[in-house]
Amino acid sequence: APLEAGVCTPTIPQCAGGEGPALDLETGCVPVGIATCPEDWERMADDTCAPLLPACDDDEIASFDGTCTGLGSSAECGAPPFGILEADGDTVWALSDAPPGSADGTEEHPFPTLAAALDAVPEGGTILVGSGVYDGGFVVNKSVRIRGRCPGEVTVRGPAAFTPAHWGAAPMEALIHVDGAADVEVSGVTLNDGENEEGQRSVGIVATDAPNLTLVDLLIHNPGGAGLDLFECPGAQVSRVTVQDLTVRSGNNPFGQAGYGLRLTGSPATITRCLFLDNEGADIYAEASCIDLSFSHFEGRGGVINIAPMGVWLEGCDGGAGHRVQSCRFFNKMTHGVLARNSLVTVEDCRFEEGVTDYDDINGPALRAEDSVVTIRRNWFRENQLASVAVIRCSGI
Repeated sequence: APLEAGVCTPTIPQCAGGEGPALDLETGCVPVGIATCPEDWERMADDTCAPLLPACDDDEIASFDGTCTGLGSSAECGAPPFGILEADGDTVWALSDAPPGSADGTEEHPFPTLAAALDAVPEGGTILVGSGVYDGGFVVNKSVRIRGRCPGEVTVRGPAAFTPAHWGAAPMEALIHVDGAADVEVSGVTLNDGENEEGQRSVGIVATDAPNLTLVDLLIHNPGGAGLDLFECPGAQVSRVTVQDLTVRSGNNPFGQAGYGLRLTGSPATITRCLFLDNEGADIYAEASCIDLSFSHFEGRGGVINIAPMGVWLEGCDGGAGHRVQSCRFFNKMTHGVLARNSLVTVEDCRFEEGVTDYDDINGPALRAEDSVVTIRRNWFRENQLASVAVIRCSGI
């Protein structure tokens, strides 16, 4: 069609949804886009594919296979004071309002403090913790299982100052410090350090040189530095943990010791059924720690300038199966849902929805991989502000 300026433009056929003009612009319209949707996905009105997701409760995640998986800490507490807790081998009992004068660690005469229970429990034993509020700031330096009635009824508060080597010269406060002990378990409690003062850095649990650490059914609320900090803890198991309202205080260095929901250094871990809500900094930061992450939900933005308020930040894993992120949801995250660098990484069956960029374009993609070997399959990206995926200097894509 000649124009007045002497320029010619093609006459383009008007095509219906799911069709586009043929390349020669003469043979009409041809089908375009995805020919068939994957199994258990459906074709939408705009001819894109979306997973058939079940209707799940707020504390569940909907999976592409049509199932609902429970997330976060348990609400099942049982009858007071000890619920369904039962003796397991060498067992010591603790109850915050128990009279100290008659305490001997039995169920009939429990210790009123966790510190006393820790002193009394033998190596490889179990501490069963009844309803109440307990002083934190203690060190676990023996193999022991600390099992609370449930997070809704057992709270540990009041951190103490520690200076583990990987923190450098700056002390940080922690509610529980697992130091050089293997096969430690902490479960069924809330970790809440209360109102932090400006500049205070505190951690729910810091663990150093603690292989086979198990952290299950925990609610970590309002830490000022990190929810969990694991250093040289291979074989860690983290399940049904909720980290919420982590606030980076003034003067903290988020790229050093503060600003992470779960920080892993030299600590390959299995992480499942966890919930990260409204945290500043990265929800999970893994350095030289290959993780197997599944069925977890990451929601809410940061908002502190120059802090990376992303979902999962993966650095330096090239052994074994590498990093695996499966059946997770990243909703309303700022910067990235997943950032992987210098790693072997697989991201599959995940949902990235309504992500936003923070302060420049390179921090916008919902999934960003650099200098890595990458597998990306069966993911759903919806309404992300900048790019859905950025793959830079990667191989094996």
